[in-house]
Amino acid sequence: MDLEEAADLGAQPTTPIHPTAPSAPTITTPPAAPIAHTSCKKSWKKKKKKAETRAAAQEGGDEVAGQVDAIKGFTRAGHRALALGAGREAVGFFRKALILSRDTVSPQLHRACAFNLGAAYVETGNPKKGLEFLLQSQPSEMESRDHLGSLYFSVGAAHGGLQDFPKALECFEKVAGHAGAAQAGGRAGTCVQMGCCYLGMREPARAARYFLDAAQTYAAAESPEAAAVALSRASGSMLQSRRFQAAEIAGVLARCRSLCETIPDLTLRGKLYSDIGLGYSQLHIFSLAAKSFERALELCGGEPERDRRREAALLQNLGAAHNALCSFGTALDWHRRAAALHGALGNRRAQGQCFGNLAYAFSQLGNHGAAAESYLHALQAFRDSGDLQGQWKACEGLGAACFHLGDPQRAIRHYQEALLLLSLCQNEFPDRTGDKPSFLHSMSFKGKAQSEDKLYICAPGTHPRQEEAQAIDQELFTEYKFSVDQLMELAGLSCATAIAKAYPPSSFTTSQPAVLVVCGPGNNGGDGLVCARHLKMFGYQPTVYYPKRPSKPLFEGLTTQCKKMDIPFLPEFPSEAAFIDELYGLVVDAIFGFSFKGAVREPFGSILSTLEHITVPIASIDIPSGWDVEKGKADGLQPDMLISLTAPKKAAMHFTGRYHFLGGRFVPPALEEKYALNLPAYPDTDCVLQLT
Repeated sequence: MDLEEAADLGAQPTTPIHPTAPSAPTITTPPAAPIAHTSCKKSWKKKKKKAETRAAAQEGGDEVAGQVDAIKGFTRAGHRALALGAGREAVGFFRKALILSRDTVSPQLHRACAFNLGAAYVETGNPKKGLEFLLQSQPSEMESRDHLGSLYFSVGAAHGGLQDFPKALECFEKVAGHAGAAQAGGRAGTCVQMGCCYLGMREPARAARYFLDAAQTYAAAESPEAAAVALSRASGSMLQSRRFQAAEIAGVLARCRSLCETIPDLTLRGKLYSDIGLGYSQLHIFSLAAKSFERALELCGGEPERDRRREAALLQNLGAAHNALCSFGTALDWHRRAAALHGALGNRRAQGQCFGNLAYAFSQLGNHGAAAESYLHALQAFRDSGDLQGQWKACEGLGAACFHLGDPQRAIRHYQEALLLLSLCQNEFPDRTGDKPSFLHSMSFKGKAQSEDKLYICAPGTHPRQEEAQAIDQELFTEYKFSVDQLMELAGLSCATAIAKAYPPSSFTTSQPAVLVVCGPGNNGGDGLVCARHLKMFGYQPTVYYPKRPSKPLFEGLTTQCKKMDIPFLPEFPSEAAFIDELYGLVVDAIFGFSFKGAVREPFGSILSTLEHITVPIASIDIPSGWDVEKGKADGLQPDMLISLTAPKKAAMHFTGRYHFLGGRFVPPALEEKYALNLPAYPDTDCVLQLT
């Protein structure tokens, strides 16, 4: 519903009701004098009363007309204020109109004013307040339903602003079936809103399709600005999803780019070019990324402070893109300009990133002295901003530069500092959810050709927290109808396969590749039993210690399978770490999984205490037992190998062992997309992937 049109929904000023004209008098015999006098007096009073009624009606009509005119005036003023971006003023005008409407006899007019105020609140970022007034504007059963589409649209936008995306989608799906949808943005506007809802629900593939539909409708309506924005949103959603080919995404970016030159709004055009550049960067098409960043840079010139920050980001992105293109000579100037501008703006962390990029470019050009100087500037900037990750990368780069300059002792000191910082910064890695990054900058300062994956162009996937990991598992069971034993078999096979890759039987110092598999009472222990069975099939000699066995058919069956394959079960756990070192070449930790909470009870407390002192490698399944699922445990079990199942959990960020594998190639693409897992591609038909 158009905000200005809404004021016209109320009653119009009414015309005063005129009294009926009296009929002609009847001719009669003249009456006696007293009677004639009384009759004239009554007639005069009657005429006077009618005149007073007529005057009162006229006065009332004028008052109603004045109120309606005032309401219309406030509504027009609010509409103009919204168009100019003055949201607070618009809300004030619409509130005055609503207050005036309470004194009218038209509930329809009052509801129209409530709608205007509610829609304005939603538009200005207060969806909770907006929803309160929008719900007051619902028409009665006897009123016209023509504007229900507008109401559903605004209520949907309010629910979307409150992050209640399912309710928002219900409203938007009702919009198309009602008149008035055109005033609310029509089909294209509704598609954009639904796309935003699906993004909020972590379903970027569905969001992309709605944005593409909106873009097509806008283009048909000859609205290039709206079409370009919809295409930009579509490309971002497609990049988050794993369901689109690179060629499809590149095609959408190309369509968006072709529309940009027709957009008269220079600020919008510049932002679109910047987004297009980031999109091409994520596709590793750095030549087109650089061109897009250059066009965006040419269009900087709006609000001074905001525009300088945008300019600094574009300069940084241009330098990073030219590093990726190995155009290091060209990149130097972009890096210098970006570092200077970030410094002037007080963005020390971003300035450190630019110095790191500059240092890397110098190193590739063979100017290791200039590289070392730039790395020092980067290190100081990262120290000033408290960026541990940046500090260890700068120290690593300094080590490489000093080595090339013939100073191995300084190189060793810098490398040692880098290792120390690396161990300290495990808690500093951000948990990214696939959002488009604001800046590109080098991630690695190693002395080798910079490749595409050394830039912050593809945000890594989410490391699920405990609740998220449990929700994923539950959805696999309930929505996708996987059974527990089915997933357990896939997980155990993945673990055995990963172990065979990291510790093949030929790598054992004894002729018998003996493996001790320690199983806990839950599903992690079941994974260990399946793993032991497959290890036996792979030529290992597994032994199982399983102290707390659930009395469930699933676990009893897994135990029977192992025993039937002549896999021995220990009656008690070795009391000394030295015994384990002597008897086995590897220990598989299948005690506790990601759902474990609380204190470790016996006998597992003693078992973990013993395992902490063994020297043979430990391979932990999904989570090192005893660790906090999100924070890890620096003084606990430190396995040599971690096999993450489904996706690396939050605690995996604290893992410092030699081998990190991802196993369990069973996650449906839609589920991966919903939780923004962004899993790497498995090679060929393998069920495991080595991460480190």
